[in-house]
Amino acid sequence: MNTPVTPGQCTAASAPEVLILDAKVEKPAQCQESFDEPDLPCSTVFESILYSPQEKAFWLLRKRALGLIEEAIHTLDSNVVAGQSAEARARGLDLSELLEYFLEPRLSLFLEGEDKAWMQGFEAQEPAAPEALKQELAALYSDPRNLAHKANAERHANLRKWEGLHRQAVAAARQQGYAYESGLLFTPQAVAAREAVQAYLEARKTLLKSGEIPVYSQEKIAELLVEDRERLALTVVNGLEQPDKLRDHIKWRQDNVTPFTYANYVQAILKAAEYGLALPEYALAGNSSAAITQGVQRFKRYMALLARQQ
Repeated sequence: MNTPVTPGQCTAASAPEVLILDAKVEKPAQCQESFDEPDLPCSTVFESILYSPQEKAFWLLRKRALGLIEEAIHTLDSNVVAGQSAEARARGLDLSELLEYFLEPRLSLFLEGEDKAWMQGFEAQEPAAPEALKQELAALYSDPRNLAHKANAERHANLRKWEGLHRQAVAAARQQGYAYESGLLFTPQAVAAREAVQAYLEARKTLLKSGEIPVYSQEKIAELLVEDRERLALTVVNGLEQPDKLRDHIKWRQDNVTPFTYANYVQAILKAAEYGLALPEYALAGNSSAAITQGVQRFKRYMALLARQQ
């Protein structure tokens, strides 16, 4: 959307001192767009707008930024073509420097230098799950005579080294927000998505205790949350907690526990959607401004039909 710059919004930067041969040209009073010159920093002209779900923010794009994005999209479309084999698509993603985002994370990625190289080689040669490797190491320890054989001794040394690096890599991964369960790594996004689904299930379970899921409009929930913030602000005055106001606030929330639970329920649905998980209510939603409300209503009708068939 192009918005023209109005007079007085900004002034051009002072020009550097130069040798003037002809009559002095007056400095423009405002930013002016000329031919294909780039927009000045003070310009309010933008080519497009972009929304980032992860940051929950809109970004206004200059012409050059939009051009770079479109160029990257074209390159990706050229490298990864629908109908290609999985290997060809993987090569295309690698050319676009995106392949690592689609690969299952490995523990070796959390090591450095020689340790990383050794672990990568071990992972490539050892498809066995970590628990199986640990059991094998324990079996070698079970009888000292096992280590008398050269092959067993070498295997024992490799497994001992793997065990130490495995422990080190798991600790490094957890520091970066990954979860490690049953020999598998889960990214921070996967952990957050699972937590959102769990919050959704808990909220839905609570709402269903009354027999059916109540439906509140987005406006009603927005008003409730605004009032909650206002009431909470009254519980502290000049840095001092106000016991009476705090009790009133707690009682008010208890009286409105159902709409608050519904708000958490909707928030969990939207949070899961940010990670590409379409829960039933989201999948059933339309494209209107009240999409989630419609999705909940349709899900209720679906649940009612299931109940009739039983």
